[in-house]
Amino acid sequence: MRCINNMIKCCMFINKLSVQTGLIFLLGTTIVVGGLSWHQYSDESERLPIVAQRDAVESTRLIATSVSNEVLYRKAFPLWKQMKRIKERFNDDNVILREFAVLDDKHLVLTHSDAVHYPVMKQMPVPADGAVWNGHDIQVVQSVLHPSDGRVIGVVILTFDASSIDAELAKLRQEIGVSMAFAMLVALLIAIGMSFRVSAPLQRLSRLAAHIGDGEVEIKSFRHTPDEIKALAVSMQQADQAIIAKNRQLIENEALLKSLIDNSPAVIFIKDLEGRYILINSRYEDIFNIRHEDIVGKTDADVFDASLAAALSKHDEEVIERGDAMVLEESVPDRRGLRHYYSLKFPLYDTHKKMYAVCGIATDITDQKASSAQISKLATVVDQADEIIVVTNADGIIEYVNPAFERISGYSAEEVLG
Repeated sequence: MRCINNMIKCCMFINKLSVQTGLIFLLGTTIVVGGLSWHQYSDESERLPIVAQRDAVESTRLIATSVSNEVLYRKAFPLWKQMKRIKERFNDDNVILREFAVLDDKHLVLTHSDAVHYPVMKQMPVPADGAVWNGHDIQVVQSVLHPSDGRVIGVVILTFDASSIDAELAKLRQEIGVSMAFAMLVALLIAIGMSFRVSAPLQRLSRLAAHIGDGEVEIKSFRHTPDEIKALAVSMQQADQAIIAKNRQLIENEALLKSLIDNSPAVIFIKDLEGRYILINSRYEDIFNIRHEDIVGKTDADVFDASLAAALSKHDEEVIERGDAMVLEESVPDRRGLRHYYSLKFPLYDTHKKMYAVCGIATDITDQKASSAQISKLATVVDQADEIIVVTNADGIIEYVNPAFERISGYSAEEVLG
């Protein structure tokens, strides 16, 4: 039985391990895919603004070069038309030209996309050359150089709308979410497949082992399993055959022991450490007119009167306390009257040497006690008789003389015996 329990525990452990392996695989896949996705998103979050700023600066530089002649000759209207065309034609994946301004070297407006607030020749503050982020806007300031000598003859200020970066990142997040969901679904299916391939056969093995443990020892072959599980199934079948043989031997031994106990003239019983009956033999049933199934689980207090039950229980407790066998005389009434028993009581131990019960073997000595009493009475009569009484064996050798012999003959018993 311990072997079967260990086998069941082994199957359950491997089954649990297979489920845990599947969960670990699913978790690992989620972590890896999530990590890669987060790394990609972080890279894009850093790259897109850099690319947008680089493109904005490059576009501003090119525009500043293209408008140098108009700045040089103060051609405001052609310059406005040129910038308008540039704004309308400007199209980039990440940035849109939202505002423009062209100033001369004295920071006077030559043209501005917002002509109402910034009319021609209005002076406006100009930041240093370079790119500055303002929320989703990139403002780029680029000096306009003279085409021949390279001196500064004006300034181009362009404001680009980079809000499309957020839209692109949102789209990327959505794509990453879909990818992660798909990867997790695939990992989940793989984990379920891995777990099912191992856990399903193990669950069947566990059920078979449980059936064996319940006494259903005839099991069928275990097929359609992975090699490792099949090996375990073969081991279980071998264990099953061994259990069948052991079970048959146990049944035979149990039948033999029961036959010996039930055919014994002695009263035999077993009680647990709480005094509850575990077993009685047929002799006990006949004498006390009680069936085995009716007394199991009961105590002496349920069978005998209080004083007798207390005395019997006290003897059992002494055996438990001593942990050794005791021989004593007990008197118990039955349907024939008061009977006297020569009782041998001793503790029973399990395989771990732990006491679990007390066994009693009681032999009825009522008739022997009665005969002994009669003999004692006869001896008293002989000893007190006034006549000489001599007992000899078949060879005529004196074996006994009574006190009257000594008084009348004058010889002592020591002188004539033998």
